[in-house]
Amino acid sequence: VAFSFACQPGLLTVPGWLDEPEPFRRLAARARFDRIRGSWQVAEAALGLGTDDSPGPTLSLSAATGEAAQLARPEVVAALAIDGLEVADLGQLWPEEMLPTTRKWVVERVLRGELPKVAAEAKLQLPDESTNEMKLTQLRGRFTYRDLTIRWNDDAPAITAIDGDVDFEKNALRFAVAEARIGSVAVGPSRVDLLELDRNPGRIEIDVRGSGPLAEVLRSVNLRLPPFVPASGNDSETTSAPTSFAANIGFRMRDQLRFPDFEIEVAAEVTDVPVSSDLASGLASGKVSFVSGVSEPTLSGDLDISGIRSSVDLLGWSKASGERGRARFALAFGDPHVRALRSLHLSTDTLEVRGSVEFDERSGHLRTVRLDELAAGRTRLASAEARWADDTLEVDLADGEVDLAPLFRMPKALHASTQDRTLVLSARGLTRLWLSDDGFVTDVSGSLRRSALGFESLSLRGLVPSAGGGRNVAVELTPKTPGTVAARVTTGDLGGLVRALGWSRSLVGGVADISAADLSRSFDAGHVTVRVTDFAIREAPTAVRLLSLASLESLLDTLQGENLRFASLDGRVELAGSLLRIAEMRAHGSSLGWVARGAIDLEAGSADLTGTLIPAYTANRVLKSVPVLREVLVGEGILAVDFEIAGPLTSPVIDAHPMSAITPELLRGVFGVR
Repeated sequence: VAFSFACQPGLLTVPGWLDEPEPFRRLAARARFDRIRGSWQVAEAALGLGTDDSPGPTLSLSAATGEAAQLARPEVVAALAIDGLEVADLGQLWPEEMLPTTRKWVVERVLRGELPKVAAEAKLQLPDESTNEMKLTQLRGRFTYRDLTIRWNDDAPAITAIDGDVDFEKNALRFAVAEARIGSVAVGPSRVDLLELDRNPGRIEIDVRGSGPLAEVLRSVNLRLPPFVPASGNDSETTSAPTSFAANIGFRMRDQLRFPDFEIEVAAEVTDVPVSSDLASGLASGKVSFVSGVSEPTLSGDLDISGIRSSVDLLGWSKASGERGRARFALAFGDPHVRALRSLHLSTDTLEVRGSVEFDERSGHLRTVRLDELAAGRTRLASAEARWADDTLEVDLADGEVDLAPLFRMPKALHASTQDRTLVLSARGLTRLWLSDDGFVTDVSGSLRRSALGFESLSLRGLVPSAGGGRNVAVELTPKTPGTVAARVTTGDLGGLVRALGWSRSLVGGVADISAADLSRSFDAGHVTVRVTDFAIREAPTAVRLLSLASLESLLDTLQGENLRFASLDGRVELAGSLLRIAEMRAHGSSLGWVARGAIDLEAGSADLTGTLIPAYTANRVLKSVPVLREVLVGEGILAVDFEIAGPLTSPVIDAHPMSAITPELLRGVFGVR
């Protein structure tokens, strides 16, 4: 039996497909039934939806059934062609029962575009006595698409202007993308495969090539890079050269996607990526890769940072733009925050850093920094670790050298508030602790604790380099009251310690014991007792001028030629902000004794001192030789010089009054005569 028919334009309803009447402009078919073989053949069937004024897609079908006697179940083989299909028509023409999971994803996520030509071949098993269902057993085909817009999930930016072709089969659609855009990302020849469509959910695999901001590509699959990752700032407004990249991305077709849902491999070449932070700014270029799914998500990079300028004031280190630099890193992601920065290596002409960083996954805050190498200027450590807790920062330094000179050049940093966090620092095996541009102590170990209220405790041990070998130096702070600490500094070479601090080269030797029982935690208030024995002064400009004005030529020759030695020094000093108020400071030696009072303003760099010089060469000789005459000679008085020192410490005004008479009490106090 052969038949054909053609209909005038009208309305069409097909239960389970076109449930609501749809206008059509053409409906025609030619078919043949062979009763003897039990087979059907549809030579041609055509359906043109829409009207002449507003035409819709045209569906063309040819089909044939196999011979019933040769098949266990009736089967039909069909060829379908669709011309002029719009994405908006997919929901209407795609039967809900046919691959329902894939249909739902495509209808909801493919937002707009054209499919100008679709061609498909299918094989179906028809209902029989055992079942009333029709089963799709084979499907393959190809269609062309133009100007598609797709959004992978609700939070992802749309992928637009997608052109290419699709090969499809029963449980897979394979997109060959000619070009597309993701914001300012230009996508070149790429592939997007929708696989395992018989599963719920199915799977998407993307192999994409393009150029543009890498961060936007990752955001298109709902990934977020932290703000300090260079690629996150790479956009057309701030860089002249875009990023070129190759990415392989795989995930399930869920409505909501989270970071762990993705399997991603991205390799990118970044050029002139802008970096801007408190520590560094400029442009970086190099290779970046991102991997997730099979292991913890990791962003790795090997960047040329020659175009970066940077500085760390506390280390006294800086890098100018144009200076060689390289940065290698591996950034591990958690959910939802970054988990760790592994395999960190920063290298410039003046800096080497190797280590790792761990973050709190819940808050994204720093938790631990571990450095296996830190070399910046004179700071060179084989081990350094910092650990952040809720209210404490613990820092361990070991095996190397630390330069504190940059910190001492920033006095405000020494007293800066640590807010609500307590700093706990420990050091061991430090071969050198630099205190000034050319001064240091050696073999240093110790610990420190400082809260928002100030210093709570300090214990430091080391050696002051000396000609006869290192001399011990020790610093101790212990809590006294809620607002004060007890402090003590002892050393076998005060002159060496003063030189190491960069304060003066005029002091030689000296066994010192300096203590305070009521020192404020900010070191700006308290009473200090000073005791020094066996020291000398040499080439001190202020002392030279004072002795010259006092007409003590023999002592001046000693000071300029060798050293002016003293047996002891004792004094009491009050700290009041930047002021050192000297209640009394006295010293004596075999040639000279003196006593001084007044104040020194450290912030202003000025002094206001008065005192008395007492030449002791005659008195000492007589007092040692004829002890019985001590009281007589002392009582009669000997020559002395009153002096005043005022003005800037670098060039003070000095006034001296020779030939002053002194009292026995003063002589006893200065020279220790009893």
